[in-house]
Amino acid sequence: MKQEKTCGAVVFHDGKILMEQKQETGYWLYPRGHVERDETEGETAVREVFEETGVRMRIVPGFRESYRYLFRKKDGTTVEKETIVFVAEALTFETAPLLTEVSKTAWLTQEDAVGSASHQEIKNILLKAISFAKERGLA
Repeated sequence: MKQEKTCGAVVFHDGKILMEQKQETGYWLYPRGHVERDETEGETAVREVFEETGVRMRIVPGFRESYRYLFRKKDGTTVEKETIVFVAEALTFETAPLLTEVSKTAWLTQEDAVGSASHQEIKNILLKAISFAKERGLA
């Protein structure tokens, strides 16, 4: 079975969360993407958040969650994907997706971010990230 790894972040600004909508599926989630050769997980998260939203951010130490799931590609190949998620603080706030795979980006209230999340695992990560961010005064 093919395996893939993606990394991303739940990015906070003024208590709101940066979310994106995927062009192909319409799903709402936090920005994330595939690890490139020789990148650390954190480097991947920083790069992917910028490429997919135009937002610069810094990772807040102390939060790293992961989850795995299976999905089927259009060609019928089954893939096991591991996703690593960090909490981050936005350094820039204007969004401008640089990739066509993202149809929309938005700063959502915490409640709206959780409510719009496409899958239960994403909702769970958002809730954990919100709790962590509240403890550190980010949310």
